[in-house]
Amino acid sequence: QNDHTALLANSEFDEQALLDTICALSLHDPPPPPERPPHHFVCPITTQVMDDPVLLNTDAGRSYERSALVEWLRCSPCRDPVTGVESRDPLSYAPNRSLKEAIVEWQRR
Repeated sequence: QNDHTALLANSEFDEQALLDTICALSLHDPPPPPERPPHHFVCPITTQVMDDPVLLNTDAGRSYERSALVEWLRCSPCRDPVTGVESRDPLSYAPNRSLKEAIVEWQRR
């Protein structure tokens, strides 16, 4: 311990410079948390941001990731994935181009 004390006493140790550096580092703002996607960008089946959104032709008017919806409709062709409402006829869907554009724009930010 005496060796360390002697080394500090004899060295050009600048305590104030060290404190200034530590304080400067602690004053930096932490990085912002990742922005959560708007809820309508997230597929209700996969719970992930959609890459290829399609609009299910039901009264609910929800969009889904195409691949997830295709798989859902393969098993339950007449049932809405979210509401569970049964249709007399098999459900259909169409690309949701405006939602796709909005998601792409959001991802570019």
